[in-house]
Formats: sequence, structure tokens, C-alpha cells
Amino acid sequence: MDYADRKTEDLRAMRTAARQTYNDITREMHARGEIENKRDALMSRRFKKMQHNNSSGHKGVTFNKSADKWQAKIGGVHLGYFASSEGAADARKAAEASTWGEPG
Repeated sequence: MDYADRKTEDLRAMRTAARQTYNDITREMHARGEIENKRDALMSRRFKKMQHNNSSGHKGVTFNKSADKWQAKIGGVHLGYFASSEGAADARKAAEASTWGEPG
């Protein structure tokens, strides 16, 4: 298996983990009666406003001081370290599209 195949396999595993994480959260919220339907919960998390103290200007992208790089996360799943916040944001957007589908 070459590098590209391993990277593709790793991305598939991350997407699956992100879906499972959001499904677990949604099930728990539904069981507690905090939401009426699961779709509303997922959509509200997806379109949540960015925090006021966000330094990158991108949702899910933070600066990791120990690595001295930008990192991207989605649903608690680490997507990697990047030299620029734009690179991390691109990775986050790709993960969003694969996890939730293309916006439309």
C-alpha cells in the first residue's frame, strides 16, 4: 500500500469517526428531550456561529503552539497540522463536505 492509499484510508476512517461522534451526540440529546428531531440538532451544530475569540477566522481551525502549526478538527476528530490557516480551513471544508454532504 503506497502513501496515497494509506492517506485515503485514514481520511475514510476519520470521516466515519466524525459521523459516529455526531450521531452519538444527537442520540443523547434526543434521549434527554433537548431536541425533537435529530436532523435539527445536526443542522444547528453545523451552522453554529464562530466564537468571538477565534484567531484563525475559520471554524474548526486553531493554532497549536507546541507544534507551531495550524490544526483542523471536525467533531473532535483531528484532521492534521498545516503551515497556514487557509490549508487547515480547506481540510476542514473537505471534511465537512464528506461528513455532511455538499451544501445546497
